[in-house]
Amino acid sequence: MSKLPVVRFIDFDRGSLLVLTEDFNLEAGWTEVVRPDFSWWLLEDRGVVGFSVDGLLDRPPDLEFLGEQHFRMVTPQFRLFNAGVSDVAAAAYTCFVEDGHEPDVARQYRLASALTEAAGSVDDFVLAFQQWSLLYHALGHVDGLYWMGVTSIGMGAYADAIHWLEEFLDRNADHPWAHCHLGTAHLNLGNSDQARLHWEVAVCLDSRGGHDTGAAELLVGLERQK
Repeated sequence: MSKLPVVRFIDFDRGSLLVLTEDFNLEAGWTEVVRPDFSWWLLEDRGVVGFSVDGLLDRPPDLEFLGEQHFRMVTPQFRLFNAGVSDVAAAAYTCFVEDGHEPDVARQYRLASALTEAAGSVDDFVLAFQQWSLLYHALGHVDGLYWMGVTSIGMGAYADAIHWLEEFLDRNADHPWAHCHLGTAHLNLGNSDQARLHWEVAVCLDSRGGHDTGAAELLVGLERQK
């Protein structure tokens, strides 16, 4: 079994460039966020871990600089094994910029989003759920957990929705929309105290981040039901 970090996916459209895992074990992996300038950067305990798509669009990678880095990885998407930083940067530039290919994870995200937006029946939400499940389980994108929760609500599977949204919040605790939807799932199961708790959290996060989940209105409606 390889001891090299594995690039599970490379995504230039959703804000996370690299997800590095140990032999495709999602729970042992980590995500690196796209930076605003084109550069590879170092983490003290992990080595060189990523580069920015913004810079890729402006110019090819600085292979002389990248060649000095010693971080090695496996990138099945480019059929690279034990590859240096410069190898991955060159392959990514060719694939996504010169050849204009869409990342696999971005394509799956786009498909799942379109199905969710058009969903008007339980069967539609089932199809959307399946695509979000592929995004998470096959490609490792954590947003899949959130949308699996949202589409579970659309299916009326409220206990499942709670499971997926709690899984998502374990990884992204300050997501106001996840708290808002989690409150809705709890209310549909008669858990009004839990619904109130998550809506109150959503309202706080709305205020902090300038969002509008509608949780404040939901709280008003809940109080009127007393």
